[in-house]
Amino acid sequence: MTPVIEKQLMNRTAEDRSDTLGASHGPSWTVRALLPGDETGVVKLYREVFTRPLTAAEYRWKLLSQPAPFPNVWVAVAGERIVGHYACSILRFKLGDHLATLGQVGDLMTARDYRRQGVLTAVGTSANAAWTAAGVPFVCGLSYAGNLGSPHELLGWRLMFPFQWLRRPLRPERIIARRHRLPPPVPALLRTAGWLWNAGANAIMRNTESGIIVGEVFEAGPEFDRLWDSLSPHYEVLVVRDRAWVAHRFFGGPDQRYRVLLAERDGQPAGYLAFRIVAESGTGLVVDIFTAPDDSAVQQTLLRCAVKEFDRAGAAEARVQVAKGTRLEHQFRRAGFLGARGTLHASIVSLAETVPREALSDPERWFAQSGDFDVI
Repeated sequence: MTPVIEKQLMNRTAEDRSDTLGASHGPSWTVRALLPGDETGVVKLYREVFTRPLTAAEYRWKLLSQPAPFPNVWVAVAGERIVGHYACSILRFKLGDHLATLGQVGDLMTARDYRRQGVLTAVGTSANAAWTAAGVPFVCGLSYAGNLGSPHELLGWRLMFPFQWLRRPLRPERIIARRHRLPPPVPALLRTAGWLWNAGANAIMRNTESGIIVGEVFEAGPEFDRLWDSLSPHYEVLVVRDRAWVAHRFFGGPDQRYRVLLAERDGQPAGYLAFRIVAESGTGLVVDIFTAPDDSAVQQTLLRCAVKEFDRAGAAEARVQVAKGTRLEHQFRRAGFLGARGTLHASIVSLAETVPREALSDPERWFAQSGDFDVI
């Protein structure tokens, strides 16, 4: 366990225990903040609920590797077993002209045999109370609109604006072959159609402005602080995308899956794009693109380079989740991305009266990317 994680866990003091351990919320379980050693039980619960793997190292990186000024992970415990979980990863946000520390909520879990007992509501209520007491203005997350019934509404979740999946076919014959058995002439025809489609889209993305150079970076250097300093005045509400954020989010994970392209104009950083390639599905995912809001030249150049990397890796398609109706969505559609099924909503729980709700409900004022959340 790293010193940061050990310190964060041990800071959940005896006062934390006395506030939570004695309050029974059900016939056989209690709610409290996470304590050292709980990670093993949480990982076991994750695998049971989501039926996909999660290592203890990944869990610690996501939720425990950032200094937390408040207890950010809450659990329900039955004996020695973790049966409920409600947590937020630590985010620094720019809210207008000041910075605030808040959380991105994820990994809401209840053990199958403890459902319909109010476990999630109880754990979430305790978490919200602790975060409110710590002065956290709001927490955020991505939600399916259909999931915002009880207990989510009881916990104060409200939808802000939709995130839409967009996809750009790179090898349409492979995409269609996933679901249909194709007769011999069809794949060749689809390959030709795909080549023509991508040639046209690539022509639109071709860099027509001199002085823009894109290269892959393998660590977060001081150029990301300079980029944040130059771009952040253009935005009202967003996650702080400085060197520390890029280092943690895209280079800090125990299982490194992300790659980052940095664009420079006349020797100065002008934007970056973070992506990953999912070999199992043959999909290239754009998870973050950060430029000046109207810098279409840098946006299109970064997208062109990312698509080139996807194609080089043999990906069947490129995908992105982007806030619906925004200028950035227009740039993706201009680059050959089409609408796809599946919509999530940026959502918040207000924990203070000073929350800028009007700004947070407008995707042109809250610059949000799927990489801000934990879905990809």
